Amino acid sequence: MIVGLLPFFIASVSAVLAAAAGTTTLSPGVTSAPQADFSDTPSEAKGQPEGLPGKPHPVVARLLFDHGTVAAGSTIEVGVHLEQKTGWHTYWKSPGDIGLPPKVDWTAPEGVVLTPFTFAVPARFELQGIVSYGYDEQAFHISKMTIPSGFPVGPITVQAKVSWLVCEVSCIPGGTTLQRTIEVVAAGANVAPSRVAPLFDHTRAQHPTDAAALGAVSASMRVPNQLVKPEQKQTITFEISHPSGVEALTDHGVWPAFTPIHGDQWMVNDVRLKRSKGAVQIEMDLESFAPEVTPVDDQLGGLLQLKIDGKWVRTELVQPVRWQIGEAAPAVALATDDQGLAETLPPAPKDDRSLLMMLFLAFAGGVLLNIMPCVLPVLTLKIYSLVEQKDADAQSRRVAGLAYAAGVVLSFLALGGVVIALRAVSGAQVGWGYQFQSPGYVAALATIVFVFGLSLFGVVEVPAFGATQMNQASAKEGWLGHFLTGVFATLLATPCSAPFLGTGMGFAFTLPGWGILLFFGAAGVGLSLPLLLVAFVPALSRFLPKPGTWMETFKHLMAFTLVATTVWLVSVLAAQTGVAGAVGFLGFLAVVSMACWIVGRWAGPQASSKSKVVAL
Repeated sequence: MIVGLLPFFIASVSAVLAAAAGTTTLSPGVTSAPQADFSDTPSEAKGQPEGLPGKPHPVVARLLFDHGTVAAGSTIEVGVHLEQKTGWHTYWKSPGDIGLPPKVDWTAPEGVVLTPFTFAVPARFELQGIVSYGYDEQAFHISKMTIPSGFPVGPITVQAKVSWLVCEVSCIPGGTTLQRTIEVVAAGANVAPSRVAPLFDHTRAQHPTDAAALGAVSASMRVPNQLVKPEQKQTITFEISHPSGVEALTDHGVWPAFTPIHGDQWMVNDVRLKRSKGAVQIEMDLESFAPEVTPVDDQLGGLLQLKIDGKWVRTELVQPVRWQIGEAAPAVALATDDQGLAETLPPAPKDDRSLLMMLFLAFAGGVLLNIMPCVLPVLTLKIYSLVEQKDADAQSRRVAGLAYAAGVVLSFLALGGVVIALRAVSGAQVGWGYQFQSPGYVAALATIVFVFGLSLFGVVEVPAFGATQMNQASAKEGWLGHFLTGVFATLLATPCSAPFLGTGMGFAFTLPGWGILLFFGAAGVGLSLPLLLVAFVPALSRFLPKPGTWMETFKHLMAFTLVATTVWLVSVLAAQTGVAGAVGFLGFLAVVSMACWIVGRWAGPQASSKSKVVAL
């Protein structure tokens, strides 16, 4: 049976490698940005925050003007350009399943007005079932700056405090403060475009067009309940039409024809697109959740990208909504469309089905984690331990299963607790696998995995992977050994994802603290389920193979899987610390391997006390 799991392991490796790359799909009609000349950008207008130890941050931020000077009484454009390392991306205003939009806080002399920046149309990212929207390679966020008439000529300084979240497989927050000086000239004076003006022109062309400026295009949206409460459902309807007809491209669900716009306290349950003569209608089902802080500027809507008369038309339709938190008198819900119609609708009833479905997906993803290459070696070795202990009594098997499950579930809950604590203390956006952003964690885990691999080769004995007799198991492993194996399985599981897990856990990170713990616990129960079944269902033990010499060969084979896991962890560490850091860590592993050999050779269970002291 255990040997038969090897094809699943090989298939899982292929699946995970394919999923790890993810997919990026650009919006239709979007072209590459022109090569920009940043050579005249002063040092104070360029910032790159400190990254992980030994590595630069993957984002370089710049403050840019579209003109070299600005005349009093006129308006120019100013932008924050984020140049991102290949493979990394920042997020759109409505990031999707995961992510945070960037923020820019402007500071300028009194009288100078800077508008909030706007977002260009985003690309679509998908990684292991998690869909998000943002910008690959670079992002450029543009504001308008107006100098009042009669403003004195001379230099002025504009400052931008910028923050963002950038992600590849893991995510890293970043931020910096930029400032730049520009000369104000007399009203009516000629001002020349800057070197980066073509970049402004290109980005401006990628922005949505105001629906009112679309000419013959008719666009409308209908929000049934503009006064919303937690755990409330509603369906928003969008309609766009044109005498020549509307073409909707739907490569991924309803994308790129439609991209939802909503805050963190909303979940999109479904989006449907209907085509009719000369028109497209989109229905979006949403559900609200209790926000940690009541939103003051929440809005719902969507980005529509449709083809009309052979040209791509991009527009955003949004409407503000107000939140009703706590007990209050029933409110009248206003529904509007482009004709200004209004009607009273009852609030949507409470419905927990989507929450339960997502909870089930987290549980199912935890079950499937068992065949992912991160966890499979630990699970098979635990079953290997049960094979060795096949003749043990049922009570001992149940203790082993429960201790293993306790180690898994409590470890998952501990990880969820750390997520909640980090969000509460620092406001950090963390989620599944967040600890893999720390080189120290990766190095420690790689060392543990490597030592366990050496143990399976027989270099050194680590009792937590099983003993040959039940009485030895009680002495050397016992419930604590099974518990620690569950903890180890959880540590190995966190860099992996599995079908359903990404969707379920991505949903969990939008919930308050109780929801995060609930979902982490469900995933932990799923991960521990196979061993619990073997421990508690006696009939299943009949399918376990008989102990024999084949087990030693299988143990060595599993050792190679742990060595392969170590290689992968070292590659993660290399991406974080650079080649020098990875080479230094490999030298450390060489020392660890020699230390394990010394301990195994002269400090093993049969060695004398004097030999053990000398070895240590």
